[in-house]
Amino acid sequence: MGKVHTIRKLLSCSFSSGKYAGRAPDDTVLMRAFIGGVIGLSVPCVPILLSGDISVSQTAEAWATWLIGFAATTMAVRGVLASQKRQSRTIHWSAITALTRLVVGLTYGTFKLPIATLPMLAMSWYLKFEPPPAKQLKCIGWTLVVGTVASATWMIASF
Repeated sequence: MGKVHTIRKLLSCSFSSGKYAGRAPDDTVLMRAFIGGVIGLSVPCVPILLSGDISVSQTAEAWATWLIGFAATTMAVRGVLASQKRQSRTIHWSAITALTRLVVGLTYGTFKLPIATLPMLAMSWYLKFEPPPAKQLKCIGWTLVVGTVASATWMIASF
């Protein structure tokens, strides 16, 4: 039997041994690779949507909408973490601003689903203006889960 080759795109790579002491022996380097990321995690929903009565264009719109909302909440959490480390949050908030403008533009255009990201965007903006203390980061996760479920419910109701 021949070798099976898989081609994947490497989205990012970080040196965990440099960030966290004790992660690897002193004479080695531990690297973490991120393959697929958010896009890879959400791909399984595409065949499910296509197997129903949903068109390819509606499926693409739903997937893109989901990615926008997830990117906004991810940037918000990373912004909170950056503020805890006393790092700049400019890139995080610029991304949330750009994603919000994208949703507004798409909604005023011909697309109806992007507005479903409103709960996720609202939570992202809330985290911008009211970042919680580090001890409450676990609560943020559960709050974002609730917002994600609200966005998903809104999106499903739109079909």
